[in-house]
Amino acid sequence: MLRQLDRVALAQGCLVVGAFIKSGQCPFFHWLPSAMVAPVPASALIHSATAVGSGIYVLIRLAPWIDSPMLTALVYVGSLTTWMGSCAALMQQNSKKVLAYSTISQLGYVVMAIGVGASSAGLNHFVTHALAKALLFLCLGTIHHFLVQQGEQAPEDFQLMGGFRQVLPGVFF
Repeated sequence: MLRQLDRVALAQGCLVVGAFIKSGQCPFFHWLPSAMVAPVPASALIHSATAVGSGIYVLIRLAPWIDSPMLTALVYVGSLTTWMGSCAALMQQNSKKVLAYSTISQLGYVVMAIGVGASSAGLNHFVTHALAKALLFLCLGTIHHFLVQQGEQAPEDFQLMGGFRQVLPGVFF
């Protein structure tokens, strides 16, 4: 039979792992770039607030009740996620996947902030990142639409992008 302290640690561990899965933390981050088959506005919604935000929100709400060893685990998982997400983003040619992996990387920073006790700073970074990422996805949708009108077969390929300053000045700005 589990002691009371063991039950609390098990409950905390289960809640933290659930939040890791929902927010795409290492090693559970592979679902987030796979969700990129959705249209660009849906991807903007998924990555800016709704899907990944619930895991971060759970971690922020639980932070005052999480024990010190679990907070240390948050720091390690967040730093590993930040590193792996940024390395994976550098290796992508698909523009939507680059933004997805950069989201994973930035969420790692938020998890690290929660782990070191700076939940309000993590929440601030999460909100500003969500706004910026939504705008990036919407600008990317405009670029994809333009490339499809130009007859490109793979509008998500980064090798096709560039020189939009004259033809899409609003997106460039």
